[in-house]
Amino acid sequence: RDPKYWEFRELTPQAWKKFFPECQVILVEVAPPNGVPSGSWAKIARYMAAARFTDDVCLIHDIDTVPLQRDYTVNILSQRKAGHLLCVGAEVYAGTPHEGKFPAGHMTGEGRLFGQLLEGYAPGLPDMFDSKEDVRSTHFSDESMIRAQL
Repeated sequence: RDPKYWEFRELTPQAWKKFFPECQVILVEVAPPNGVPSGSWAKIARYMAAARFTDDVCLIHDIDTVPLQRDYTVNILSQRKAGHLLCVGAEVYAGTPHEGKFPAGHMTGEGRLFGQLLEGYAPGLPDMFDSKEDVRSTHFSDESMIRAQL
């Protein structure tokens, strides 16, 4: 329970429910396995949770990012085609060493797509791009892991 994120556990779901009452909001609280930093495990756990909702459309977001209105998210999500993973913000990394990454926020797709994204991922696999792909690392980046998995 990282205190800098724990304080959002009530505020953020309330905001999502206010602007998206038709949606189910799920928070994932984790108890990481031995040798895995809690922050790293929390990043992986949200994809694992989404994968359980095989046919439902799931949106991944950070707990410390609170929606302020509905239209922004609806406009982004309207671009997603069924059966495809919508990833927003790759242009932020264009022309940098992080090219190919995108922020996790607003990543949206059917749960099975998140399951497919995690297929074959295992800690300790050789890094493909940078040293941030191993969930056991304190420098783990789900953006790096996803780039490698895709």
